[in-house]
Amino acid sequence: MNFCYANVSILFADDALSAQQHYSEYLGQLFHTVYEAGDGETAWELYRKHRPDILLLDIEMPLLDGLSLARRIREKDQRTRIIIASAHGNENRLLQAVELGLTRFLPKPFGRRDLRNALAKAVSELDVIPRFALGHGYQWDKNAQKLYCNEKELKLTTQERELLALLSTMPRQTFSIHAIEMHLWPETQYETDLTSRLKTLVKRLRQKLPHGCIENIYGEGYRLNTPC
Repeated sequence: MNFCYANVSILFADDALSAQQHYSEYLGQLFHTVYEAGDGETAWELYRKHRPDILLLDIEMPLLDGLSLARRIREKDQRTRIIIASAHGNENRLLQAVELGLTRFLPKPFGRRDLRNALAKAVSELDVIPRFALGHGYQWDKNAQKLYCNEKELKLTTQERELLALLSTMPRQTFSIHAIEMHLWPETQYETDLTSRLKTLVKRLRQKLPHGCIENIYGEGYRLNTPC
């Protein structure tokens, strides 16, 4: 199983069984750890026990509603990202959501694209999750600039590390050959053999990454592909 957010945990709380069945499998494809609750009190206990990074809460739940749960958590925890989902869009509830510093207020029904965008925003707001998944057990630590496979560090040369660091700044975005050469060899940009050197470097780095991780976009450049 490939995870977009391998080191991020999420708690999904919704009292509707249909919603749990619809979204749980999808969340399991994105996150390594997913906790589930059918009411607010159970969600509160799971939060206290596991301290997940992200909470996806339905606003209407028995025992403790989503906004009350978020308010309780915000009394001491400003880091955990919270997304509230609700079929009700009245202004009072929206204002409460804003005051609680929520990542997103999702009106029901919402599709997977809206959910995915909200989750991506929540993950981007976490400032202590430096790694992201490259697929097949590979992870790149952007802060330490280290490559791991199943938690074992793989050795990279200086230029391999610089290339991977550059491509990882904007996954799935194509970097032109000229831009990459300027980044890697700023003092030798006019040498005629740079393109050949880059091809050799890409070939070596590909051997240390999952198949298809670095893609050559014909006539444009290279991009880093990630599972999600």
